[in-house]
Amino acid sequence: MSTQFTTGPDGSRVTWEVEDDGVPRIGIIRFANDDTPAYVYPDEPMPAASPGLVTFRAYRPSITRARELFPGHDDLFDAVEDHHTKNIRAHLREVQNACAEGRSFSPEEHAAWLRTR
Repeated sequence: MSTQFTTGPDGSRVTWEVEDDGVPRIGIIRFANDDTPAYVYPDEPMPAASPGLVTFRAYRPSITRARELFPGHDDLFDAVEDHHTKNIRAHLREVQNACAEGRSFSPEEHAAWLRTR
């Protein structure tokens, strides 16, 4: 099971996690100051939820796809990319240090690390 992250500026939030392929996938988007009725993507209403909420079930878009689905929210998706990039850089430093010490990461260890970041 992977770790979920919540990222976003100005009251908007994206809940996301990194899949085994290393790609961040979006699970929930909450748009601040948005009166659009809440829904499960693509079009299942969630009348009991607060406006501005979009959730994803089986289909969980990448950041690139989310940008296409929700244009005009670049600042939100930029924040997710920045958060993810910082984690990847931290992992690369860890790998470099491990290599300098004569250690290596198996593909399974690498995938497990990505899921916890």
